[in-house]
Amino acid sequence: MKVSADPRDPNYWREHFSDLPVTVTLDDCEVHNVVYADDQAGIVEAFPIDYLVCECGEQVISRLLFGKVAIVGARRA
Repeated sequence: MKVSADPRDPNYWREHFSDLPVTVTLDDCEVHNVVYADDQAGIVEAFPIDYLVCECGEQVISRLLFGKVAIVGARRA
């Protein structure tokens, strides 16, 4: 399953889960500040801290993490 924190994305997690926050783990360790997660592809995109802006002041820097991904939350019926 793919989930996203972007409300414009068709995989927006509010469409799939009834309760927030959704917990995302990578190799059995919880990942915070998740932007996107795909448990089938084993990818998590997350901010390294709450929000990190580059020197240009326009782009948010995120990191891609790879491994065994689990997305845990109360699914919608």
